[in-house]
Amino acid sequence: MAKEYLDFYAEMALVAENSFIHAVSDRSPVPSLNDVRTRLPQPFWDGPRGADAVACYWRTWEIAFGNLRSATPSFGVAPYIDTAVRAAGCVCLMWGGCGLLCLCTAPRRVWAGVDCRV
Repeated sequence: MAKEYLDFYAEMALVAENSFIHAVSDRSPVPSLNDVRTRLPQPFWDGPRGADAVACYWRTWEIAFGNLRSATPSFGVAPYIDTAVRAAGCVCLMWGGCGLLCLCTAPRRVWAGVDCRV
């Protein structure tokens, strides 16, 4: 006996407002940290562990810039920042995306074209 097909597809009026559906892909290259380092906020800390704090600050930017990706024909419509925790079947937790979102919103003058939506 054949099972009856149930069509669960529902038309949604707001889909037409999705700006990504017909967006033109921007495949421009992403900036490197070396190219924009002088445009980022420059930290200073005179405290006893100031050098460690400043080194941590720059390491954070290195990680962020290491996760910038250009859009490809099959993924993305603009350069984007990737959480990069998909290795070995891991699932990205919300905290990674939230942290990267904070990094993205600070230096708009540095990576204005990067899509920073989580």
